[in-house]
Amino acid sequence: MSQPSDISVKIDDEIDIENNIATDVEKNIATDIEKNDEPHNGKPITMIEISPKGTYLVTYSPEDYSIIGWNVTKVVDMDEFQLKPDDYCHIITHEYKNMINMCVSDDKKLAYISDYRNDLSK
Repeated sequence: MSQPSDISVKIDDEIDIENNIATDVEKNIATDIEKNDEPHNGKPITMIEISPKGTYLVTYSPEDYSIIGWNVTKVVDMDEFQLKPDDYCHIITHEYKNMINMCVSDDKKLAYISDYRNDLSK
């Protein structure tokens, strides 16, 4: 029998997986927004939630299961008060798509509750 040998593998622990994933997601979101200038692809919005200090809000459309963020503090013309969508767009892709409630923090952290029951009307 041969003797066991020591094998070593250098691990690069300086890679920030969280930031790499976030960067990739941000690139995809920017690409998706460029494809269609209309938030929620022009679909109706049924839910709006605003952050505790009123600096950020999110809207939800059940037709395309999208959640769009809006930065309220970056309003250029207060006379018109036309909001522009932030770079944040989230599409609900899991099987529980029936949105019950959502909330957003001032630092843009989103939480939502979906109904897990199957739609029996279909």
